[in-house]
Amino acid sequence: MKNNKNMPYLLTRETASQYLGIDPKSFDKYFRQRDDLKRFMIGK
Repeated sequence: MKNNKNMPYLLTRETASQYLGIDPKSFDKYFRQRDDLKRFMIGK
């Protein structure tokens, strides 16, 4: 994981996967589908 001093509080899918050092598709597979993790959508 990268240093979080320059990261915003709200992360997009891309920035979250970059922070974790994984591919965005892997982020979708392992994190977005988990119901026990809180998430919300802003705008559309």
